Amino acid sequence: MTLLSAVLFALLLPFIAMAGEKETEAYFNEIRHDPPLLRHFLYSFPKGGDLHNHLDGAIYAENFIAWAAEDGKCIDLETYRIAPPPCNAEADKPALRDIQYNSAIVNPIIDALSVRNYAQRSVSGHDQFFSTFRRFFEASLGHEGQMLAEVSTRAARQNIVYLELMQSYGMAKARRLAAGNKDFALTVPLSVVAKNPDIEQLVDGTMARLDRIEQQWREQLACDSPQADSGCDVPVRYLAQVIRVFPREQVLAQTLLAFRLIEKDPRYVGLNFVAPEDHPVSLRDYHWQMKMIGGLAEFFPSAKRGITLHAGEIVMGLVPPEDLGWHIRAAIEVAGARRIGHGIDIFYDKNARTLM
Repeated sequence: MTLLSAVLFALLLPFIAMAGEKETEAYFNEIRHDPPLLRHFLYSFPKGGDLHNHLDGAIYAENFIAWAAEDGKCIDLETYRIAPPPCNAEADKPALRDIQYNSAIVNPIIDALSVRNYAQRSVSGHDQFFSTFRRFFEASLGHEGQMLAEVSTRAARQNIVYLELMQSYGMAKARRLAAGNKDFALTVPLSVVAKNPDIEQLVDGTMARLDRIEQQWREQLACDSPQADSGCDVPVRYLAQVIRVFPREQVLAQTLLAFRLIEKDPRYVGLNFVAPEDHPVSLRDYHWQMKMIGGLAEFFPSAKRGITLHAGEIVMGLVPPEDLGWHIRAAIEVAGARRIGHGIDIFYDKNARTLM
């Protein structure tokens, strides 16, 4: 941007703020081929709400590295997976605090923990994306409040006025509870499963954990002080995130926890199913999962409107043709989803336009 362009843009800002639709359209058409002015215009433009945001996937790799270094954690330079101590530099598992300012080592780590530069490598974007979560997960532990601070501050800067974040608090405990537990056997009627008292205790523990995380978030942004960060003013709600590639009884327990959280805690406004839709378990269990969600939802009527699912996140080449063209319809008509994410295989549905 030239100095003259910058000065003109600064002078125009009050006009843009007060402009009506026609004036805004005219200004947009004027600057649409000027990348610096266009970026500034779009950055400042009101965005509404962000309804499909994975909290752990919205954190920059540099922050995961900094938190892991602060906590004395290690990096496996073969798998690029962050791990708890003890570290061993001689075995290519150095402490992150010892190498975090060595760009020759850190730059490949950033690439491995994100989709930065993925096009320059042999791995596909699909595989790179899904491989990152297990690599940075260890670094997120204990920093959930800082993660909320990062995404809410960024949202405020970008004129996003509402955040709906997917997170899996309590889900690992739900899976452990269900593993080998006859109370979650698939032969048990859903009407009985829905009343499981152990899940009720887990709901209370998960809500208490979220209380602590939100307190950390507010402290991080000084929300109760005159110096409060603008991220404090962004309303944040949550989607309980069920990981769908585990055994059926464990997916059932996670889904029950999600419905219970929606009913009991107003901060939870829905649930979603995550993990690769082309995973062998996802493909095998997809129809069962949709039927289970719809069936279990009947016992939680006030939570039914919160069903929002990843569906149709598959294309030819990822899966056989037989797996295309029905996932979205099953999510809507069988599970009762009010929203779906991705939906890129929708035109494999015979009545795609009607479905849309």
